[in-house]
Amino acid sequence: MASKSVSQWEEMFLKYDKDSNGTLDIHELKSLLEEGDSTITDDQLQQVFTFFDGTDGDKRITLEEFKAGMQKVQDRVVTLTALFNKYSKHEPGYLSTEELDELLAADQQEFCPEENDSLLQKVNAAGKISQEEFINICT
Repeated sequence: MASKSVSQWEEMFLKYDKDSNGTLDIHELKSLLEEGDSTITDDQLQQVFTFFDGTDGDKRITLEEFKAGMQKVQDRVVTLTALFNKYSKHEPGYLSTEELDELLAADQQEFCPEENDSLLQKVNAAGKISQEEFINICT
């Protein structure tokens, strides 16, 4: 995910607020995500929506909620990039199976079980995982 400015987030929000009511509903969020060539299941869409709206949300994402959520995502990408670079020692831009195992063992608090499983499946299938794949799985 490329770093974006707050004004770019606002432009993105306004572009997908199709009914111009100052909020995004779940259908508008889905359109936003699909433009980025995202393939997202209904369960994942609901999780992303809840991430922005909150567990006790009003089923609408305000611009402020969207900007706050995007900042959290951007902060997470920065953290993940630093972790990846710390453990990527042999082939720049990739983690080997051993490097990923070392990262996961040392930084368990950063990853939920689903992320661990997805990361391990990916690296076990190919023997390595790219930084882009790593970040996509974890965000």
